[in-house]
Amino acid sequence: MAEPTKDELKLIERFRENIRDLNLNNEQEEDMFLLSWIRARENDLIKAEDMLRKSLIWRKKEDIANIFDWHAPPSYASRYKSNKLSGVDNEGRSVFNLPLGTWDIRKAVEAGEREIYIRYVDQLLDKFMKIVRQSTNENGRRHTQFVIIIDMAGFTIRQLTSSSTVSTLLETFRRFEANYPETLKTVFIINTSRIFPLAYSFVKPLLSARTRSKIQIFNSNMSKWKPVLLECIPEKSLPSDYCQDSTAEVLHGGDGVLIAAIVEAGAKLNLDFNVLKANALLSWEFETLNFDIGFAVFHESSEVFSYSRWNSHLKKVEGAVVCQNPGRYTLSFDNTYSRIRPKSLRYSVSIVNED
Repeated sequence: MAEPTKDELKLIERFRENIRDLNLNNEQEEDMFLLSWIRARENDLIKAEDMLRKSLIWRKKEDIANIFDWHAPPSYASRYKSNKLSGVDNEGRSVFNLPLGTWDIRKAVEAGEREIYIRYVDQLLDKFMKIVRQSTNENGRRHTQFVIIIDMAGFTIRQLTSSSTVSTLLETFRRFEANYPETLKTVFIINTSRIFPLAYSFVKPLLSARTRSKIQIFNSNMSKWKPVLLECIPEKSLPSDYCQDSTAEVLHGGDGVLIAAIVEAGAKLNLDFNVLKANALLSWEFETLNFDIGFAVFHESSEVFSYSRWNSHLKKVEGAVVCQNPGRYTLSFDNTYSRIRPKSLRYSVSIVNED
């Protein structure tokens, strides 16, 4: 985090006086710690104070001071891997790698482990910050920010078709945004798929404009994101998988039962679904044998997912839309462009209402 300006130093002193009753420890009394709350609330000391007080209450309630004495189930180490420290960036900040795409959050939720999973993430974040604070910048101050590479390879629509899973994911982001202000230097989200915009649409409203400005998003084309990473991170600080000159392949696939159907040559198969509540999540996956097929989604007569021909015989297609309005939604599989070839289709559709 950039050094405080003269004006910010004055704000820090006023802020310190306003929260004198909190009896902060030495580390919390440091200028850079206090400045993080001030900047997070755009120099509004009243809002910064409210944010800090609420965070301290949360830390006490969740016993964060003793979180390293807590132990997650042994399986979590392999199920929810994280490279806690990949190295440092060009300015000495810690670089972490989080393969979030491989995390089966839904599995934890369905096993009744929602609170365990959330505490595991709380512990992981505090581990990150402990590592960050152990290094200093050229001025001798503790580092307060880190760089994180979030790898979404392997992320599937399955994680988004469970409202409980989505709410669990959002809770971890809420906690980070509320309790670790200005700790992010840069976030690189890589290997995203077509369904990532939907996932990000859930998270984005929880993030401040300052946080969003630090996020860079890339698809699975390594030739696009690797040069950007190397502008601020030495190659030796990148995971070894990222040091190969190749394009990463993101695999997708749901685990639901697929229904078989035939779409005749020159015809369409229209599947109608009555959505009763606004903001329901309508999701699908489909594949074909041997040939492609056209696909679009309509609400009443308006197209809400644009028509495109998909090579679903080569790769299973997954997608979703948030149904902003109730009514009839139609998934249209289009084979009208084919004069002689019927298409063998296998599909699955689900609707999840907002909690």
